[in-house]
Amino acid sequence: MKFPFNRRSTLSLAGLLALVAASGCNGGTSAVASSSIPTTTGTPSTPAPVEAPAPAQRTYAVDAAIFALSGLSDLDAASVAAILEGSGRTYELISSAELNNMTLDELARFGMIIVPGGYGGQASRSLTPEAREKVRLAVVERGVGYVGFCAGAFVAVGPTPPAGGAPEYGFSIIPAPKLLDYFYPFKDGNDDTAASLPIKLADGTERSLMFWGGPALPEISGGVIARYDDGTPAMIQTRSGAGFITLTGPHPEGPSEWKAVAGITDPDGDDFDIASKLFESTLTQKPLQAY
Repeated sequence: MKFPFNRRSTLSLAGLLALVAASGCNGGTSAVASSSIPTTTGTPSTPAPVEAPAPAQRTYAVDAAIFALSGLSDLDAASVAAILEGSGRTYELISSAELNNMTLDELARFGMIIVPGGYGGQASRSLTPEAREKVRLAVVERGVGYVGFCAGAFVAVGPTPPAGGAPEYGFSIIPAPKLLDYFYPFKDGNDDTAASLPIKLADGTERSLMFWGGPALPEISGGVIARYDDGTPAMIQTRSGAGFITLTGPHPEGPSEWKAVAGITDPDGDDFDIASKLFESTLTQKPLQAY
């Protein structure tokens, strides 16, 4: 498949299609020791539920910034790009080095930020504290939307930094007293399980989605748009400051190559239509149906 990127990144097509080591999505212990991952999820302390009035409609130059950061899956970034392209949306790929040198105004050029799966700790560690704080401010103050898949969800939630400071891990876009915990679909303590899991969306749809070591998301009033089979939130939407945020533990954007590597069979085929709905909802700040 050809991906004609609209990009500022210098990543080659061959490099973009390379499968990162181990491929799976992970909150990442490269930047944060595994002992610091909490045993329970913290309920965000300040974000408003999605029923809150939307901020004034933003204008932007490019629909999406895909964060192709160190530690994140280039193959997943390629899948995200293909889905956006299929919807006629524009995007740019942003590497860690590029993000470290971007200004807040440059980040505010985008309608939304999309963070693919991979290793959140490595991605966080690849960025300067100043860059991570600029991402937080781009969302909560400038109103740039945010979509995080698995690792992208892990790095979105955390304690708000002190005034003049920066998040210790990730972006802390959704304030919470602790980082997210893993979701354990088989209750065996394995936090890097690859599987095709049944997911129930609030609109009544039931689908099998790829899962690979993703998070259990916070229970947000009016903002849970999908649940794992045991009722744990699997996808959420909320507002934090001026930003509209969508987080998902499973991978509706997951490329077929991932499934082949993991030996997963998806009984209802790819789920790119769900990923596309998440992108459109976030970009237009129109929430999907919630529980």
